Amino acid sequence: MNALPLEHYFASEKVSGYLLGLLGLIALALCIALYKAAPALADYAQFIRGASISSAPFALIMLVVGAVIALRTDRQVQALQTLRRSNPSLLLEQEHTRMTKVVRGFRWYLRIEIAALLAGLALLFGPHSGALQQGAGLGLLLLPAALLLIDGYLLRNAKRYQHWLTHQ
Repeated sequence: MNALPLEHYFASEKVSGYLLGLLGLIALALCIALYKAAPALADYAQFIRGASISSAPFALIMLVVGAVIALRTDRQVQALQTLRRSNPSLLLEQEHTRMTKVVRGFRWYLRIEIAALLAGLALLFGPHSGALQQGAGLGLLLLPAALLLIDGYLLRNAKRYQHWLTHQ
């Protein structure tokens, strides 16, 4: 069994984990700094508060999920390579089952991210939106859009890996 697709999938997952974690850390720091600075920004205070509050949960999710992915990947690859050497058919069976769940999970993540984007658009451009709501709308556009791009990339790699597992 060729291990290259397995290694490629997990390498892309690890890089994405670091990227998510770094973006989440920067975004969370920015949310906190802007929220604290909002009172000094007079006319923009409500807008900045709204953006900070709506972005913070996504920043935290990015930080935590990114860190978990980045930190667990090496151990996971080592365990899978050991299993590949000792029992390749069991590896294929277990990984295919796991990847089916992973792909299903990504489909839900994408739906949630798209819903956040739509809510953001509604708040940003809604006819009765004030500065706080418009800021929240902007916050619901920025980080969910980044998550959508990263998760779309990861889903594509997951499907490729799943296809490889199916055809071994």
